[in-house]
Amino acid sequence: MKKQPEKDNTFCGYPFKEMTLKLWNEEGKLKSTSPCCMMLNFDHTGIPLYRLASHRPDWIFDSKPWKRLRKDALQGIRNPACKVCWDMEDRGQPSYRMFSPEVSVEELKNPKVRTIDLTLSNVCNLACRMCDVSSSNQLNKDYDKFVEQGTKEEIQNITSGFTHKYPRRNQHLSRQFRWLQKNTSEITTIRASGGEPFYDKHVMNLLNLYIQKGNAPSTSLEFHTNGTVIDDRVINVISKFKSNAHTFSVDGTGKTYEYIRHNADFQVLDNNIRKYLTLDNVEVLDFNYVISAHNLHNIVDWVKWIHSFDTEFRLAWSDVYPVYRGIHIGHLPTKILKPVYDEIEAQDWGWREQKDSVLKFIKLAMDQPFTKEGAMKLYRETEIFDMSRNQSYKNFLYHPMVEYLTSVKQKYLTKIKK
Repeated sequence: MKKQPEKDNTFCGYPFKEMTLKLWNEEGKLKSTSPCCMMLNFDHTGIPLYRLASHRPDWIFDSKPWKRLRKDALQGIRNPACKVCWDMEDRGQPSYRMFSPEVSVEELKNPKVRTIDLTLSNVCNLACRMCDVSSSNQLNKDYDKFVEQGTKEEIQNITSGFTHKYPRRNQHLSRQFRWLQKNTSEITTIRASGGEPFYDKHVMNLLNLYIQKGNAPSTSLEFHTNGTVIDDRVINVISKFKSNAHTFSVDGTGKTYEYIRHNADFQVLDNNIRKYLTLDNVEVLDFNYVISAHNLHNIVDWVKWIHSFDTEFRLAWSDVYPVYRGIHIGHLPTKILKPVYDEIEAQDWGWREQKDSVLKFIKLAMDQPFTKEGAMKLYRETEIFDMSRNQSYKNFLYHPMVEYLTSVKQKYLTKIKK
């Protein structure tokens, strides 16, 4: 079989087989779609936005903008909609395009949407500190507390993520999701994030529909999950599918993990992942770690925990978002960052652990100018959430961070008294 075009030019596999269903309006109707979630400014020329919600996925896939993307990918033309990847490559970084899916000769000749990347709701069982209300309905409870304790405006300024509450909407009634339910034989890979996709009854109903129709054995699942609800019920469902290649979002171990991922139990998570690995259809074990001031000192212990699974794995590292929020490690002084950098640099990690990547995050933080305002933002974001949840960072975090936050707190209190 002839090989697909090389990715050292402009070729990308996403426009030939994939579609995102992630952005919905307040009525639960589709307001934007694209071949990948990194395409932030995709122009749906030929499909007026007010009509997009009424279009089936296959119609959208065959529209002029999508055809132009495919043509440009094959002809060495940098389509402006792919600016995120072009900017990364111009900086010398590997872009998302370079890891796009393989495309067969038949798929090049007759492209069809085969993969749906779905975010159906913000329904979640956890209230993670680095998250926001658009990705977890549990954080609406914190929002109410912020209003009650008079810290709503302050936390809005610090995080940009708590501007208003997000009620559940009706994406499951959209034309696109109903089309997916009717075309389970056409969509052979389902990607899903949330919220927590395994906690969303409409996502689970879709998986059961695949089983009922007999399409599960030919369908792959690639979910972004917190792993805490992969119990016997979920295991029984996903065992029926062709393959599972889920990415587990885990941002620490033990108390650090439970502090960040509020309502989670680390031992339950550990047991769930070990049970998941007993499935015959698990392709790869992927983990994502969102680096913050709260888990910076936990990184080495976390990697040791990953090694305890004694199986193939891949790690990815992420910044908190937005990067200027209080808990970003850029608000830490070098005296906190440098010992962690040195400890990680001394580790005997290979390509799976992506040591250079995590060191780069910390080096960038050390290169940022340290400011007292940033230190105060870090302390206040930590303290405001502690107040909302009746917690104290002193009971959860590593000693160097406890000492540092306590020293910043004293300076903050002194400033208030003045």
